Amino acid sequence: MRRVKRPGLVLVCCLAATSRLGAQDRAPKLSGFLQLRETYQRHLLSATVNRARVYLDGGLATHFSYRLSADFGTGGASPGDPLVSLVDAFIRWTPSSAWGFTVGQFKTPFSREYLLQPSALEMADRAAVTESLPPKRDIGVMATYAVGSTASVLAGAFNGEGDNAVSNTDSTLLAVGRVTVRPIEHLDIGANVAAYSSDSTRYGVDGMFTSGPASTRVEYIGEHRAAGGKDDYGWYVIAAYRVEPHVQLVLRQEDLRRPAVAEPRNIATTAGANLDSTDRHVRLTVDYVSRQIGAERSGTVVAQLQLSF
Repeated sequence: MRRVKRPGLVLVCCLAATSRLGAQDRAPKLSGFLQLRETYQRHLLSATVNRARVYLDGGLATHFSYRLSADFGTGGASPGDPLVSLVDAFIRWTPSSAWGFTVGQFKTPFSREYLLQPSALEMADRAAVTESLPPKRDIGVMATYAVGSTASVLAGAFNGEGDNAVSNTDSTLLAVGRVTVRPIEHLDIGANVAAYSSDSTRYGVDGMFTSGPASTRVEYIGEHRAAGGKDDYGWYVIAAYRVEPHVQLVLRQEDLRRPAVAEPRNIATTAGANLDSTDRHVRLTVDYVSRQIGAERSGTVVAQLQLSF
């Protein structure tokens, strides 16, 4: 029997399959994590919903993607703060594997630890210097250029008012840049700078080394004010080791000094452990923090249960 060729039908089927695949790639995807925390300090026990983060990611068209995220947590919230806060709201254009452009509200490209998602941190909280000195989320535009996994450059211009600000009140810009390189296997090095017009300049360097079950991360961040005086600065060193596939031990030493704002020296040593489920969707973190701020010493136990989806 002679086989009849139907190129038109084959073409239609291929186009339909491609269309379905493209639609799947652009379909909205929901993810997030929930962090429930117990904190014991000075004979007081307090329970909080530290974070309840929801992400919505999807594609708009070829090379375009978006992210919307909100947080329902109460950790660190003050009376009168909204119960739900907008976290990310941006559109990203990736015309090639090397270039990318982002516009909206997102993390400024500063500090290796700050750029890590909260659910990926080795400890319940970031180091004090990471929470204090770097610029955080802001509204602006950013360009990225990557040379495979060997190097990357990120540069952006932002309002400088922080997240969820309705306007740029002083009409000045915050310029932020970051460069990362991988000179050898397992070693990543980064440097970043952020300039608030003529007000202040923040700078930092960081490095991370991973080998099998062990990893070490170190970071130094400083802030120089145009008005003069000594720079604020701080650093941390964190080391982690997986003694079992589901058990990770972590140790961190940190130091923060802010002479420009007359705050006492903040020194802390933290020891902790992470217990992960087989699928890594559930993590129990237990940390003990020994901290000295000025002449005052304190010890805190933090237990946090995290569920990722």
